[in-house]
Amino acid sequence: MAYNNNNNNNYNNNNNNNNNNNNNNNNINTDFLLLLLLLFLLLFLLLLLLLLLLLLLLLLLLLLLLLLLLLLLLFQ
Repeated sequence: MAYNNNNNNNYNNNNNNNNNNNNNNNNINTDFLLLLLLLFLLLFLLLLLLLLLLLLLLLLLLLLLLLLLLLLLLFQ
């Protein structure tokens, strides 16, 4: 009877250890996925910022062109 209880306890302990290991692995995978998501979000924001800068540069160029046109019309 005592031998059977020992076997059951060992079996339960092994199951608990396996469950703990699985939970730890799941946490690591979740952390990795969250980190990956954060990285992609950061990359997307950087791309958006770059696009905004490009738009600003284009606007500045357009303004310069308009100014040049105005000067040309003025000194005709």
